[in-house]
Formats: sequence, structure tokens, C-alpha cells
Amino acid sequence: MKTSKNCFLVLLLGLFGLGLVFLSCEDQVNLETDQVVIQEEPQPINFNKGDPFDDAELFFEFNTSDNDLGLQLFVDNDGWYSLGMQDSNGDKNLAIKASGPLGELGITELRFESSEPSPGEVLDAFPAGEYRIAGKTVEGDKLLSIAELSHEFLDPADVEPEDGAMVDPGNLVVTWEAEGAENVEIIIEDEEEENILSILIAEDEGELTIPPEFLEEGAEYKLEVIATHENGNKTIVESEFTTNGVAI
Repeated sequence: MKTSKNCFLVLLLGLFGLGLVFLSCEDQVNLETDQVVIQEEPQPINFNKGDPFDDAELFFEFNTSDNDLGLQLFVDNDGWYSLGMQDSNGDKNLAIKASGPLGELGITELRFESSEPSPGEVLDAFPAGEYRIAGKTVEGDKLLSIAELSHEFLDPADVEPEDGAMVDPGNLVVTWEAEGAENVEIIIEDEEEENILSILIAEDEGELTIPPEFLEEGAEYKLEVIATHENGNKTIVESEFTTNGVAI
């Protein structure tokens, strides 16, 4: 059985003499095993001061081909165990706390994306403005970075090959035009074989010759062109193409 939480003073007799343990009403004693379990209250995250994270990014990713949009967060810092986020209105919308061995070791990188009910719903849920991202390291140091979340997006890029195109696997050149992009990522994926080619290019317009060694004859591929705005928001255009020839 366990004692009532209304206890204040408990006298424990052990094999090695008399021991005295003071417990608050939040502590518990298991009389069957003589084990004392002290439950610590989590310390609130400080959203007003702290050293910056090594990296803290908050942005939207908008897939114009599927018309879905999600909020993404990326943080990086040595050995943190708690993380929180609040918007410009002071509303808290994230609280993460590691415990056990993970809480003792600490976390470095974390990346997640929200679900995507509809672009309008996501934008309404996360208004533009400053977001405070705070945390605490396993050594007890406070962390705080401020990220500016924007509702401004680049227009969809003009991309070749277009959706449904038939291409020569020995001579494929991907072209794009994404005016104002800080950088563009080209991703080609063979979903059946799980082969992926990903290249990041710091140009808003250009072309990329795809190595023929990557492409097979008579195969289907998915192409993604991801253009990043200077505010961090990403705009995606997707298409699918097929290589000519006969699959081996």
C-alpha cells in the first residue's frame, strides 16, 4: 500500500540504523519495498532570456501540386532536454521534455512537420509574426531563439520535364525558373527502387543534367523542385515522368 499524499514526516527504519526523510505532500512512499519516489515538478520554460540555439528555423512548406501546406520546425543545439514555443500573442503551442536516459544525455537535432488539413486552416492556426523558441540544456543553461514566421510565398516554379512527359534516360536535362528563390532543390526519386537523387543549387533559374547512370529505361520517376524564399518558406512543384526504352 502507499501512504496518503497528506503526509509530511515519515520515519523509516532500515538495516543500518535510524533514517529520517522529509517528504512533501507530492512525494510517495511504498511501504512494501521501502522505496521513496520523489516526483519533481517540471520547471517552466523561460521565454524571455537565454543563449541562441545553434540553429532554429520555423517555416511553411507549400506543395502547390497537391495543394497542401505544413508548418515545419528545425532546431539544433548540443544537449538540450526541454523545448517550447510560443507565438507573438504569447500563446504556447509546443512543449517537449525528455526524461530517463534521453533526458540525461540530451537531444541535439529535432525536425518535425505539422499535419496538413488545408492551407487555410494551417495559416489560420499559425499567424505571421515572431515566435519564441526556448529550451534548456542538460547542464541547466537556458536557450532562446526568435524566428519570424511569414505568410509570403514564392510563385510555383516553371519546370521541365512536365508532368506525364516521356524522356530519354541518356539525355535528361531538368530546367526550372523560380523567380526570387534563395536556392532551389532538385529531387528525383524512383519510388519502386527507393533510389533518390537530391541536389541543392543556389540559383533561381538554371538547368541540371541528370547522370544517365541514375536513370533506368522504361521506369517511372517523381520530380520535385523546391524553391526557398528568403523568409524560409518553401514552395514545391511536383511532376512524374517516364523514361523510354524497355525495362530490364
